[in-house]
Amino acid sequence: RDLDTLGLAAIIEETRRVGFAVRDPRCTGATDLNPHLNDRLYAIAVPVMAGATVICCLNMLWPVAAAASVGPEAAMARLLQSKAEDIADNLRKQVS
Repeated sequence: RDLDTLGLAAIIEETRRVGFAVRDPRCTGATDLNPHLNDRLYAIAVPVMAGATVICCLNMLWPVAAAASVGPEAAMARLLQSKAEDIADNLRKQVS
């Protein structure tokens, strides 16, 4: 299903609210050349912020088979958010 404008706006708002985004389960890694591909990966991303501006994102991918040992997405988000804050702090110090 194609993502409509209202659907995209809702995804962006939810991402801003929770502070991270996860890979849509309908995304399987398929391509035009390999439409049946299923890479069996989970993914999460958190922004590195400079004030209100996203300057980059930290992304993490892991195999579905490792999900039990990796833990819930929220726990991974907290870990990545902590690292994103460290990076943003480091960048601020370099610019100052």
